[in-house]
Order: sequence, then structure tokens, then C-alpha cells
Amino acid sequence: LWGIPIYTVGFVLLYVAAILTLWSMALYIKAAWPSLLGKRQVSGSLESNNISSVEIDGSTGQVND
Repeated sequence: LWGIPIYTVGFVLLYVAAILTLWSMALYIKAAWPSLLGKRQVSGSLESNNISSVEIDGSTGQVND
């Protein structure tokens, strides 16, 4: 197509897409890592997520700590 090596261009773009995908994955994992470890950032300190101490009121749907 007009002298452009389509196969080579497509192959390079495939590698670029793979690299960008892995980079995006690394950024998402870095952002989610505290949550995956069961800890969350609360005003500068780490606090453990203790789900057993959270109650949900069935009639109103409000969360009671």
C-alpha cells in the first residue's frame, strides 16, 4: 500500500500496544496494592480494614461502624 511496509508497521504497533497494556496494568496494581493487602490510607496513617466491625442497617441501608 503506497510502498509502506504494512506488516512491519503492524508488528511494531502490536508491540507498542503490548507495552502500553503492561504499563497500564502496573499503574493499576500500584494504585490498588494497599487495598489488595487489606489496608487503606486514612489521613496519613494505615488502618486495617476490619469488615467484622461494620454493620449495615437493613431498613435504611446505612453503614454503622
